[in-house]
Amino acid sequence: MPSVCLFWAGTRREETCAGDGEIVEEILPYPWRGPRIELVDWFNQVDATYRSDLRELNESNFQRFDAKLEQRLAQQDVRWERRFAELEAKLERRLAQQDCRIVELDANWEKRIGALKAELIKWMFLFWIGTVGAVLTIMRMTG
Repeated sequence: MPSVCLFWAGTRREETCAGDGEIVEEILPYPWRGPRIELVDWFNQVDATYRSDLRELNESNFQRFDAKLEQRLAQQDVRWERRFAELEAKLERRLAQQDCRIVELDANWEKRIGALKAELIKWMFLFWIGTVGAVLTIMRMTG
């Protein structure tokens, strides 16, 4: 009976033509299949070991990175808080200075307004004295 040998990944298929024209298929192992599979299994185990080691190393590195990031963020928060406190103190100082200036300006305006009132009273007094003098003079002449 004629047979055809086909090779597939990892196996050898042999098709045989039976007497009645039917194709009989047999899957036969390679003669060297045993050691080859053991070598592939060993490589797969080594690959799995390296993958797990790499995963653990990556997790360890990520944890260190995360810890450093948290530390740096905490330091940055402290810096920002200090800067905000400095800016707030500076703003308070400037506002206090502005308050002092406003008080000085207010006192200056009150002083100037007081001087203006005194000047107006002086001129009003002179006007009324002049008016009274003129009225008295007119009354003497007519009277």
